[in-house]
Amino acid sequence: MLGALTAAGGCAPFLYDGGCGPESRETSVRGDVLDASGRRVADASVRLVEQRGAAPARSISIILMGPELRSGGAPLRTNVRAVWVEDAAGTVLHHFVLTPPPVYGDEVIGPSGSTIGDAAAFAAIRRTFVAGNAVVVIETGLVDMERLRAPLPLEYATRWDRPQCS
Repeated sequence: MLGALTAAGGCAPFLYDGGCGPESRETSVRGDVLDASGRRVADASVRLVEQRGAAPARSISIILMGPELRSGGAPLRTNVRAVWVEDAAGTVLHHFVLTPPPVYGDEVIGPSGSTIGDAAAFAAIRRTFVAGNAVVVIETGLVDMERLRAPLPLEYATRWDRPQCS
């Protein structure tokens, strides 16, 4: 029955209140993480996702990759102790929970994301991202790389949108 309704109309209107999923928008910042000598040691990408009428309503995630393809996440892999995002003034916006990286690949840490229940806090993070004032801070156990700070310029910010029915 559900298959017939979906095939006939392209979407099942009763599932999403007439649409093909919840409205959402994304904001992403991304930047190179450099050591004191200016050598690229990682690529950091932080993404915000907001949804209207779906759970989770607001989430943040980070992907921290090695400096190049087939780097194995070196030199930071297994040496990261903490990661957070702050604004240009140094106010901490969000701490990430660290997870181990996959056995194979170029990830420095495993995928790390969480929901943000406080709408005002989420809005402040998004404003910081859109203004281009976000900074990622990485604490490591490596000599001369104990605390790395890298600006995260805006990569993109989408408008509210809803997937289209086919």
